[in-house]
Amino acid sequence: MLSDDPDIFSDSDPDLDLYKLLQHPVTQHLKERHLLNETRLRNLKIKGEYQNLRKFHNAMDAKFILSEKYFLSYDTIEGILFRR
Repeated sequence: MLSDDPDIFSDSDPDLDLYKLLQHPVTQHLKERHLLNETRLRNLKIKGEYQNLRKFHNAMDAKFILSEKYFLSYDTIEGILFRR
C-alpha cells in the first residue's frame, strides 16, 4: 500500500514526494496496464519542476526551460501551471 511506504514521503516536506511516487512499483504496475493518465502525470512533473526551477530562475525563464524540455509551447506550460 502506498500510504504504508515511508520512502515516498520526504523528511523535510510532509507532502508526497512526486518523484519517488512515480518510481514506486505500484505506479509502474498501473502505468504498464494503462491505468494512469500519462498527460496528468507529465503535468504533475512539470508543476514540481517549476517549483524547483523558481528557486534559481525567474518565472519566465522557468517556463521557457520547461517548454523546451517537454516540447510544449510557453502558453501550454502556463496553462498547466496556472489554469488547471
